[in-house]
Amino acid sequence: MTLKNIKKNLALILAFCVLLVAFSPIEVKAAYNTMEFHEIYKANLNGTIMITGNTFLEPKPDNKPVAGFDNKSNNDYKMVRVDVDYDSTTKVSSSAHLEIPDGAKVAAAYLVWGAATKKYGAELEGFIEGEYPTIKFKYETGQYETIKAKSYNQLKGLKEDYTAYADVSDYVKKSGTYWAADITHLKGAKDLYAAWSLIVVLENKKAFTLKSLSINFGHQIVGAKKTVDVKIGDLQTPPNGDVNAKIGMVVWEGDAGFKDDYFAVKNDKGEFVKLSSDASPEDNFFNSRISDNGQLLENRNPNYVNNMGIDAKTMDLPPGIIPNGAESVTYQFGTDGDWYYPTILTSEIDLYAPDITIEKKVVKLTDTNSNEKALSCDDLGCDVDAGDIVEYEIQIKNDGLDNAIETIFTDQIPEDIEYIANSLSVKRSGDSDFVTLDDPIVENQITVPIGILEAANDGDTQDWQYAIRFKAKVKPEAQGKKIINTGRVSCNGASGAQNLTAEDDCAIFVSFIVDKVWSGDENVTRPDITFTLNKTVVNGNPEPLQDGRGNNLTKDISKDRAKWTRVPELTDGYSLVVTENTKQPNVLDDNWNFGSMKNPDDSHAFPYIENTVVTGAEKNGKLTIKKVLENEPTNNSEENGANAILRSAPLEFTFKVEGPYNFNETFKLTAGSEKVFENLYFGEYTVTEVEANGYTPTYSVGTDDSTKPMTVTLRRKPEDGQSEATVTVTNRNVPNPDDPNPNPNVIDVTVNKIWVGGSMPDTVIQLWREGQEIDGTEIKEQVKMVDEGQFIANGETTSHTFAGLAKHDPSGRPFVYYALEPNVPMNYVATYSSDRLTITNTFEEPEVPTTTTESGLNVPTTTTNQTQPIPSATSYQPQSSIYYRVPQASIENQEDSEVYKGPAIPVTGETREALRITTFALLLLAAALLCIRKNS
Repeated sequence: MTLKNIKKNLALILAFCVLLVAFSPIEVKAAYNTMEFHEIYKANLNGTIMITGNTFLEPKPDNKPVAGFDNKSNNDYKMVRVDVDYDSTTKVSSSAHLEIPDGAKVAAAYLVWGAATKKYGAELEGFIEGEYPTIKFKYETGQYETIKAKSYNQLKGLKEDYTAYADVSDYVKKSGTYWAADITHLKGAKDLYAAWSLIVVLENKKAFTLKSLSINFGHQIVGAKKTVDVKIGDLQTPPNGDVNAKIGMVVWEGDAGFKDDYFAVKNDKGEFVKLSSDASPEDNFFNSRISDNGQLLENRNPNYVNNMGIDAKTMDLPPGIIPNGAESVTYQFGTDGDWYYPTILTSEIDLYAPDITIEKKVVKLTDTNSNEKALSCDDLGCDVDAGDIVEYEIQIKNDGLDNAIETIFTDQIPEDIEYIANSLSVKRSGDSDFVTLDDPIVENQITVPIGILEAANDGDTQDWQYAIRFKAKVKPEAQGKKIINTGRVSCNGASGAQNLTAEDDCAIFVSFIVDKVWSGDENVTRPDITFTLNKTVVNGNPEPLQDGRGNNLTKDISKDRAKWTRVPELTDGYSLVVTENTKQPNVLDDNWNFGSMKNPDDSHAFPYIENTVVTGAEKNGKLTIKKVLENEPTNNSEENGANAILRSAPLEFTFKVEGPYNFNETFKLTAGSEKVFENLYFGEYTVTEVEANGYTPTYSVGTDDSTKPMTVTLRRKPEDGQSEATVTVTNRNVPNPDDPNPNPNVIDVTVNKIWVGGSMPDTVIQLWREGQEIDGTEIKEQVKMVDEGQFIANGETTSHTFAGLAKHDPSGRPFVYYALEPNVPMNYVATYSSDRLTITNTFEEPEVPTTTTESGLNVPTTTTNQTQPIPSATSYQPQSSIYYRVPQASIENQEDSEVYKGPAIPVTGETREALRITTFALLLLAAALLCIRKNS
C-alpha cells in the first residue's frame, strides 16, 4: 500500500467516524423531541381492534403513474398529492373501507394522521406552527367534518415529522367507506410521506372472548440500531392453556426498499421473538403495507401495495408466546438499517377472569290501554310510542375461566321513562318462574345483588344463569328521543381479578307523533296535508330535519296522524316541531285557519295541530249577480209573429250558481234586478243563466266578457285576489244561429185599414207602443227604425206589416203595440178594433148648412173636400168650438166598430180659412138676393 493510498484510506475512515458520531442513537434521543407511548384507550371487554388507512402521496414525478414500485422507497421518487374524492374543495384525499362484522358494535374509534413538514425543495401545505393540526373526515357521500387533533407531536430537525390523533367515536358507527382529506403535508420532493389510519374497537359478546384491549399513542424514532420497547401492563392471563393475543400498529416512514427492521414480543424466557406474516416479512416488517393478519386490505382508493410511508396492520400472535399468569407484556420496535416512526400500538390479550355476558332487551310492549302491541326491534333498538309500557328483560351469565363473586346488577332508569312500581322480578337458572322482589329503587336506580355466578366448564359457553325483568312507562316528553337504558353487572374474580364489569344497552326509539285536528263545518273539504318535522330553538325559525340523502322528513297525513320513527338525535337547545303545508295548494285552502303545533293536553295524548274553518268576519266571500236586458233586436226577422199581449209582470230569467262544498242555488231575476250572496266560503263559483227566455246572455266581470257561464274565484287574501265579485248578465235580443226556431223575442205587427163608403183618399197610419222603463217610467212612443213607424193607407193599400219588432220593453214586460191615424179624412168617422190594430173609416154625407135671408130664403153654404186633423197621441186642449168625432189616441178599451163619442177635434187653421171664404161667399149671395128683391 502506498503512502498516498494510506492517506486516502485514513481520510475515509475519519469521515466515517464523524458520520457515525453524528447519527448515533444518543444524538437521536437528544435532538428529536419524541413522545413516549401512553394509553389513550383501555378496556376489558369481549371485543377486538381493527385498523385500516391510506396514503395521501404517490410517486408521480411527471403526473404519470410509476410502474413497479412495490418494493421501492419514497426516497426514490418525487412525491405528489393523491386527490380522488371528486370534491373540488379538497387538495388531497383518499379512502378506506371498514367492514364491521354482523352483531358487533363500535365501542371506540380513533383517527391518526401524520406527515413530514420540512424538506428542501418541498412545498408545505396547511401547517401553522403552534396550532393543533386538523384533518377532514366523512362517511360515504356525506359532508366533510373538520376534526381537530386531541394530541400531536412534532419532531425537531431533519424533516420535522409530526403525528396526531383524534377521537372519532361519534363519527364511526357502521360499515362503509370513510374518507380523509387535507392534512398538513409536504409535496413536490423526494423522501416525503403523508398518510392516515383509522383504529376501531369492536364489541360483540357472542363472537369474542373477554380480553384486555388497549390503544397506545406515541411518537418515537427507530434507527441506527435504536430500539423502542413498549410495555402493556395491568393483565392477568389464564393460569394454563394457550394465551391468545393480537397486536396492531401504525408506523410512519417504513420503506419497502430498506430491510432489517422488525417487530418482536418478549416470551417467558425474557427473549424477544421476531414476528412475521405474509404481508410483513421478519427482516422487513415495516414495508409500507396495510394488512390484517397478513392479508392486504384492498378495498381502498387508491389501492397501492406499497403505500410509500405508512404501515397500518394487525396480526395474531403465535399461540404460547405470551406466558400463562403474565401480568404484563413487552413489545419491541427495532431495525438494523431503516429509519421509521412508531405512533400507534394496539394490544388485545385473553384474561383469566370471569367473563360476564349481559344481554338486555325488550320482551313485551303494551299501549296506554294495556293492549299488547307487536314488537318492532332490530339490532339498534325497538320502536315505541309515548305512553307505552316497556317490559325489559336482562339475562346474565359467566362464560369465563373463573367464578364471579360479589356480583351486583344495577340499572339507572333514564329520566324519559318512569319505573312502574312492583314490576321487578328475578329468575335463577332452574327456577320455574320469575319471583317478584321488593322495589330496591334509590334515586331512580335499580340494584339487585346476584352473588356468585359459576364459571363455565373449560371455558365453554353456557345458558343464561340469571334473569331480571322490570317495566317502565315512556313519558310524553320523550317523543322523538332515543332512550338508552343500560344494565350493568360488576363483580370480582374468585382468583383475584378485581373490578370486572359488563354492560349492555337497550335502546328504544320513541316515535314522534302529531295528530291533525279539524274543527268546523263538516261540509268543508279537508285538504290533503303534508307535515314537515323540524328542529328549532326557542323563538327560532324551524329548520327541516333531513335524512341521510338530504331529503326533508315529511309525512302525508293519513287518518289524521303523522308518525316519525328513528328521529335523528338533536343537539342541546333544540326541540322538535312540526309545520304543515297543503300537499296540493288550492283556492279552497282559504277556508281554513291553519294552526301551529300544540303540546299534549287533557284531550290529546300527543302533540296536535288544529285547523279551523273560517267563520264570522273571516268568511267574507261575496258574489253579486246583476241582470241587464237589451230588448231591441239587432236584425229584422221575416217570420210572422203573434200580436203582443199585455202582461202584468215582467219576464223572469232563471239562474244557477254552483260553488264549493255542494253550494247550489237556483233563483230568478227580472231585468234591472240583482241577487247578492254574502258570507260565502272562498273558492270558485260558476254563474249560469239556465232560462234566458230566448235571449242570448253575455256574462261579464270587469272587462272580461264571455258567452259561456262565468266562473269567478273568491280569495281570502288581497295579494291572492278579491273576496268579492260581481257578475253582470246582459241578455241581448240576438237570434241564436244554431236554433232552427225563430227568435221568440221578435214579433211582427200587422195594421189593417177598412173603408166604408167614400172615395178612400190617402191617409197616414202610424204604429205606436206603450211600455215601461226599468225604473218604472212610462214609455209611450211612435215606433221608429221599422218603416219609420208609419204607412199610407188608401183604396189600394189597406194593410201593412211591421216586421222584426222588440217583443219586450226594457223591464221585460211585453210592449203594447197599436195603430193611430193622426188625420182622419174629411167626412169620415174613424173607429178602432179592440186590439187597436184595425182602423175603420166610415164615410158620412155632409149636411149643407143654410143661411136665412131677409126674404126668408134658406141659402146653402158652399163646402170643400177637407180632412179632419187629429193631434198627436199626447194630451191636448180644445182650440175651437167646432169638433169632429174621432178616436182618442189614449183609449184603452173599445168594443169592435164602436163609434167614438168623445169631444170634437178643434178646426185647424187651413180648415178655418176655407170656412171663412165660404161664409163670405154666402154673405155676398144673400146680399145680392136682397138687392134684387128690393128693386123688384
